[in-house]
Amino acid sequence: AEAYSLLGLALVHAGRLSEVTPVLRQAAHADPQEDQLYRAWGAYYLAQGDLDRAASYYEKAIAMLHPEGLGLGQVDHDYSTLAAIYAKQGRHRAAAEAYEEDCFAMICSANTAYRFGLELAAIGDHEKLKMLIENAPDKNEADRLQVLAKQ
Repeated sequence: AEAYSLLGLALVHAGRLSEVTPVLRQAAHADPQEDQLYRAWGAYYLAQGDLDRAASYYEKAIAMLHPEGLGLGQVDHDYSTLAAIYAKQGRHRAAAEAYEEDCFAMICSANTAYRFGLELAAIGDHEKLKMLIENAPDKNEADRLQVLAKQ
């Protein structure tokens, strides 16, 4: 089931969307509780532009992959992907919360930190934005975030 799920995810990333559904159905038939299956469905629906279904599947993947929450050193981008979906849906508070979870689990990339900053600015959380700026790993990232704080 995991192999089929990962194959489905690879097909999504390769843009071969018409081949994904049968592969993921095989994965579900082999083991409907395979956690990677939900991530793969989320990626598939995101590629299709179906944000509601994509968010739902990523939420399920996170619940299955990390039932007790992300631990330090857990390196994946499920929360960041989910945050980007929420942002596209205009759900800025949910997006900020998901970016915060992603940044808690690992050091934010410059792009993730900036997108987190955008969501904090959108909801008016200037305290967290200030903390994000203060904890930026380099001056360029801090400068980009500072622009958001001034807007």
